[in-house]
Amino acid sequence: MLCNSPLKPVRKYTSGSEGAGKKNSILHEGKSLTLPTMPRRESSMKQHQIDEILVQACTAPCKPGEAGRRVVRLKGGDPAVFSRASSEAAALSAACVSFEFVPGVSSALAAPLLAGLPLTDAAVGSSFAVVSGHDVEGTDWRAFAGIPTLVVLMAGKGLPRMVERLMAADGGARDGDTPVALVREAGLPTQRVFRANLKGLVTCTKGETLSPCVIIVGKVAALPQTWGALLA
Repeated sequence: MLCNSPLKPVRKYTSGSEGAGKKNSILHEGKSLTLPTMPRRESSMKQHQIDEILVQACTAPCKPGEAGRRVVRLKGGDPAVFSRASSEAAALSAACVSFEFVPGVSSALAAPLLAGLPLTDAAVGSSFAVVSGHDVEGTDWRAFAGIPTLVVLMAGKGLPRMVERLMAADGGARDGDTPVALVREAGLPTQRVFRANLKGLVTCTKGETLSPCVIIVGKVAALPQTWGALLA
């Protein structure tokens, strides 16, 4: 998301580290993830705090000699997939701040590719669905029973219960022998891929920190990682 201060020339304000210098300010609101340029956070900001910071950054008066500012709300993946983009847009609109969304590549699409796995395959996976694993109990997992491939985001903390729900005896969406791949920290030097069947996934990842991760459930997860080595 790009936000321009009204009636002011443009100067960069970015939440990323690239190009940081005297004319750039950096603020990380991110998740509990260790990066070389960023210390581990115990918790992430609340959404209302992010909204307030965006508005304050866009509307703060410029110092003498400054040429204005541009605020970049930099997120991983696509800014409007499983996000609070509507909250941020509403806050900026209420403050009369102009903004635009810049599309990104969702981790639901990027993580399988970085792990060397296709999301679709002519023989075993003609379609896929993407679901959030944040609300395990409130999700109707049986609704995905007829879809060849299921991609689950934000499922690290609720993984054991999610697996139970997917295999539920009262009409679960997947058999316990269904192939699964879990991609942790996709695209980073610390990326790791866990491959198992659904009933063995919890045991396979026991003791591991699984956030952030993307889970691919379906026969495509058992395909050879034909290009994984080239992307590593």
